[in-house]
Formats: sequence, C-alpha cells, structure tokens
Amino acid sequence: MLFRVALSIFLALALTACRSSAADDRYFGKTVPPVDNRLTYEHVAEPETLDPTLATLTQEWTTIGALFEGLVASHPETLEPIAGIATHYEVNADSTQYTFFLRGHASPRGTRLPDTNSLPDEFRHGHKAAPALKAAQWSDGRVLTARDFAFAWKRLLDPATASPNIAYAKAVKDVRALDEFTFQVDLNSPTPFFLKILWQPFFSPLREDAVMPGWAARKQFVSNGPFRIREWKPYEKIVVEKNPFYYEADIVGLDELVFRPVSDPSSYVNVYKAGEADIIDGLNVPKFFLPALRGKRDFRQAPLFMNFSYSINVTKPPADNVLIRYALNMATDKAAIAELLGAVPSKTFVANAPGYDPPAAIKLDIDGVTYDVLKYDPAQAREILTHAGFPDGVGRDSTRLNIPIGFTNSPLRQIPEIIQQQWRDNLHIDVTPIMMENKVLYDSTVTLQYAGLLESSWFGTYLDPDSFLLRFPSDSLYNGTGFKDPVFDQLLQEANRTLDPAERMRKLAEVETQLLKGMPLIPVLYDTLSYLEKPYVRGMRPTPLGTPTCFKYVYIDRRFDGS
Repeated sequence: MLFRVALSIFLALALTACRSSAADDRYFGKTVPPVDNRLTYEHVAEPETLDPTLATLTQEWTTIGALFEGLVASHPETLEPIAGIATHYEVNADSTQYTFFLRGHASPRGTRLPDTNSLPDEFRHGHKAAPALKAAQWSDGRVLTARDFAFAWKRLLDPATASPNIAYAKAVKDVRALDEFTFQVDLNSPTPFFLKILWQPFFSPLREDAVMPGWAARKQFVSNGPFRIREWKPYEKIVVEKNPFYYEADIVGLDELVFRPVSDPSSYVNVYKAGEADIIDGLNVPKFFLPALRGKRDFRQAPLFMNFSYSINVTKPPADNVLIRYALNMATDKAAIAELLGAVPSKTFVANAPGYDPPAAIKLDIDGVTYDVLKYDPAQAREILTHAGFPDGVGRDSTRLNIPIGFTNSPLRQIPEIIQQQWRDNLHIDVTPIMMENKVLYDSTVTLQYAGLLESSWFGTYLDPDSFLLRFPSDSLYNGTGFKDPVFDQLLQEANRTLDPAERMRKLAEVETQLLKGMPLIPVLYDTLSYLEKPYVRGMRPTPLGTPTCFKYVYIDRRFDGS
C-alpha cells in the first residue's frame, strides 16, 4: 500500500511537470534543432574508464563505441556482423580458427563481410563504402595494422591485466599477426557464433606505444573509431569530435558528440525537457515518469535483451538450502510486478534469443511430491519451505526466517518492497530491504560478501543464449552467487561445440534447465528500453543490447519544422 501511495505521488509530480511544458504538448521536450552538427547524449553516470580492455559499465561501452572500432561492426538494424576494420575472413572446417583480412590488404580472401553499401540510405546518406584497399588509421594518422589487434587481444587474455571481460574471451586460445594486414585467431573449441561477439569494445585494437599506466584517464588518447576525444571534464561532460582519419569520415554526420552524465533520478528527464540533451539513455528513465511520457512523439520504447533478477548467495545460510530458494521463487508473483512496472515477467534467466526456446517447466521430486519450481504457486511454496525446515516461516529455534535483499537507487528500486509484501503474505517470512551504492553492491557480488539476495541486471552483449549462460561456469568472474556445478559446466561446453544451430539451441535449453535446478537466482522480469529522442535526430536505432546504434550513422535533420 505504501508503495502504491508513493507511486501515485510520483505520477502526479510527473504529470504536473508534463503539463507545464510548452504549448505544443505533442512532445515532452523542446524540438528546435541545433544550429550546428552537435548532439548531446545523456547517460546515468560518469565512466570509470575508457580503456576498452577494462570497461564494463554501460556508459563506458557507449562512449567507447564512438571512439573505437573492432574487426567487425554491427548492422544498425539487424545487429548482424558487417565489415569493420576487417573486410574479409576465412574460417576452418570446425570453426576453431578465423583469419581476418584488414583494410589495406592487397588481396583479401574468403568471405566478404557486408559493408556500408548494404545499409539503407538513412544510414549512409548517399555515400558509398570505403574501398577495402584503403587502410584504416588511428586518430593521429598512423596506419592501423594486425599487430595492433594482436597486442590488444594478448593484453585482454593476460591474467596480469585483470580484465573483468576475460570471461567473454574464454573461447580465444591464441592470436597472431601473420603480416601487416592479416590477423589470425585460434579458438579453444568450435565457436560458430564467434563473429557475433566481436563488436564488443574489449576486442578493439590498441596501440602498444600509446598504452601506458593511466592512459585511459587522460584527456586525450589515440583511438580508431569515427570520433576522437576533444575534451573530458570528469562528472560534467566528455566531448568527442569527428575523427578526420576515420576510413569513412564522410559518412559521419556529427561534428561533435557530447556525453553528459546525470546521476540524479529527479533531474534525468528534466535535462532533456529543457533542451540540454538530445537523446536520453533508455536504461535509466525512472519508472514513475513513464505514464507521463507515453503518447509523446519523442518517447520511444523497444525490446531489451536483458533479465532483471536477484542473485542468491548459495554459500551462506539461510539461502544455502536449495529448497528455500525454490520456495522464494515460487512465492514471487512476477506477473504482478511486471504489470506494475510496464515490463514482461520472466520465469527463466535467458532473454528472448532468436531460435531459442527456454524451459517451460522444471518438475522435481521433493519428498515424494512433484513440484514445478518455475511456477508461481504460494501454497506449494509453503510446502517446500516446510520441507526445508521452516513450517509457516519459522525454524526449529522458533526464529522467523529473514531474507535480506540488497538493491540500488535504480529505476527498479521499488521491487524489493513489493517482494517483501509478497513473501510476507505467501510464506510468512520476514524480508529486510537494504539500499546500497552501486559500487558497494558490485563489490559485494564479486566477493560474495552478502547474505540472502542482491539486485542483478544482466544484459546480453550478443544475441545468443551463451551471452547469459556464460555468467555461471564455476570459474566465471561474473557468477556472483557461489553456484558451482560441473554438470552445468560440461553441458555448456558441449552445447557451444555443436555446429548445427537448431541442435545447439536445444542443448542450451538443457544448460539453462540445469542452472535453474540449482536456482542461484530468482528471475523477475525482462525490461524494455524506454527513452527520449528529439524528433530531428536521424540515423539512431535502439538495440536490444542496451547500447545505441553506432553514432557513426547519426545526424541532425535541420529541416525538421516541428510537425
């Protein structure tokens, strides 16, 4: 009840703010195009690093995506691999070795990657793709070579670098520069989806002579993408300008791109409304603003390849008992939570991946009774809690079961209060919500220094179930739950070695089933991108990966007249 009252107050404030806008209320914010080719992108926090090898935060990946480009890029609409610094590639029969031919190669072989000519004109503005013979360059004009990729990837794989992204590169065994413009990769096992993962920032090239301690905290450093850094004022703005040495600089429609961090939720949409930002990050719009934004022409929503869940520390009581974890999951009314927040409820962890059918049910025998542990069923949840030694939520020492839930000041911060009420009603247990700073929650997850549950948003970084399941192998740095299951590890390895796409997806569903039998997390919902974008912005597309379309294609349409 308290949550609903608070939500009503927030909605009233939001609607009041909306009504106080300019006379043209078809849009939430100002709609006059800027006089120059300068666009401001608003996101939730200051990047901690712009080192592609080390970056993990969304705001870091977004900014790095404007500054660097890897072997392949992503099609702005389909996300399928297209030419980046590599124009052609060869792969051996069992998908364990890839050879990439970089821009500047005199006689590239193998499969030609789709280039800019394959894109709709909205993205290429009438321009044609750069010829493959034209070498790529760094932002200081030096030619980019295969040695730059070899250095960057070896740095990523080196344990001394301590990159948190090394888990994503687990498929890579060795790399080498065969010559100036030929880069070869050996994989540990067949990896048929390898091209799909290469857009990620940590696979970008780096110049060995430019990388030194603290280099990515400097105001300037060399990059190879469509933009280069011009100014960096921490916690105020990062200004990047068109890179004149970029191989397709004529396609880049913006002269300047400004990244502005705004951490205060109450200011997040007001900065956009006042005309101080042209696009607002779709991951962090406060949920209480959504009713006021729906129906506005500059409000957008799109699917998101993510799962919001609660990680469970399976190594500490009371949640070290898997029966308790089953009971918590079955007592959570996810449909009610999702409806309230305008999202989609999730019974399973892996988000909607092309060609993938997640497990519909997981039926287990507990003391002679069969339970579907993915089903919302409070009565059966209470039965399982009794099997766990907590009849009516009370243990043998007459102490009522208490589950701590750690969470942050995020757009989904209301969920612990809802779950608290649901578990009190359905299981008769106590719940202690604990608000944490983002860094404290992250550190607690990595070190397992928490009991009970912690908020966890997991974004797929490529449209494949592996992008979710790679979190839970026994040696994963991202696990955050203490879950270790050699059967899960083996099943995942076997699935990803399978070359037949349909059979691989079937095996991955078995992997997820094994994960959910261990129940190291409680899936709650699949969220959506809800963002604001000025009507004069062209060439921008949201992606289900939570990062925007490459800023290379974005431009300002000054012909927009407000209609």
